[in-house]
Order: sequence, then C-alpha cells, then structure tokens
Amino acid sequence: MRPAAAYAALLSVEGDDIALTTSTSEGIVRVLAGLEFGPGDEILTSDEEHPGLLGPLTAAQAQRGVTVRAVPFAEIAGEVSPATRLVACSHVSWING
Repeated sequence: MRPAAAYAALLSVEGDDIALTTSTSEGIVRVLAGLEFGPGDEILTSDEEHPGLLGPLTAAQAQRGVTVRAVPFAEIAGEVSPATRLVACSHVSWING
C-alpha cells in the first residue's frame, strides 16, 4: 500500500484527499499555489511567523499582487477585514513555543 493510501485509510478519507510533502514549508507552497489570489486580496499573518511561511507569502505578494499584513498573534482575530482572504499563522510560535 502506498504511504498516502495508508494515511488515507487511517484517517478514513479518500486517497485523493491526502498529499504527502517533504516538509511543512513545501506543503505551504503547494497550498498557496492552489489558491486563487490577486490584487486587492489580503493575507493576514502573525509577526512571529517562521520563514517557511513568510517566504511563500512574500512570493505570493510579488507574483500575484496580494497584500500580506503581519500583526501581533494575539490580535489576529480582531484584524480580519473584508479584504482578508486567508489567515495564515502557526498555532505555536516558533520563536518561544
């Protein structure tokens, strides 16, 4: 059984719903590439994010014209605006855990 199929069976989902990547950073790149963003769209993130997320967000900004806005993690929920299309943040700070 292929690893993706084994994980799918373990999670009780279809095999096509599983994507195995070499790292979290690669997974982030793939997810961002699959989303349709353009000028006027905002991606909201934390000011404590790992470079594995900040790099792909910077690339989306340069390639697609999106706005990437970083705010203190504790303020993310209150900073969501009508322009916010994605909130991309870690659930634990890589700086202080």
